[in-house]
Amino acid sequence: MREKRGCNVAMNKVVLTGKIAEMPSKEAFDAADDQSVRFDLVIVSQWQNSEEVHHEWFACVVHGKQAETFLRYTQKGASIKINGHLQGCPYETPEGQRLCAAEVVVDSFQILELAEEPAAPFPKKRPSTLDETTQTKSIRNEKDPLKTQMLEFLKDNRLF
Repeated sequence: MREKRGCNVAMNKVVLTGKIAEMPSKEAFDAADDQSVRFDLVIVSQWQNSEEVHHEWFACVVHGKQAETFLRYTQKGASIKINGHLQGCPYETPEGQRLCAAEVVVDSFQILELAEEPAAPFPKKRPSTLDETTQTKSIRNEKDPLKTQMLEFLKDNRLF
């Protein structure tokens, strides 16, 4: 019998670059027991031969100290790159049907570009099974010397 090689390796890795569509408020973060921040990341794409614009929505979550850092340095409309993994989120509908959604658990993130002004709402909001969150204003100081630099935050809160 022939032995299969390399088939036992499972990989769960996600790398996404997009804009922060929705941010929770600081109050929602403070009330959380597990210190996690949930946000929506939207990726806008356009086919080369088409004028139609597509929006892809991803539910994301940041945990621990990194969640505090995320709230401090990001804002709605900012471009970020996230490295993470998928996690299943089972839930039950009001009719009793059991379903499973997926969310991206952020392991590290890079701030690629901050939103200059408060971003206009994205035209097509993704269907939400989670509670709606309120947006927050940027906590970042306008005279911050790091404003124009790309920042990367790792899970242990180290800054590159």
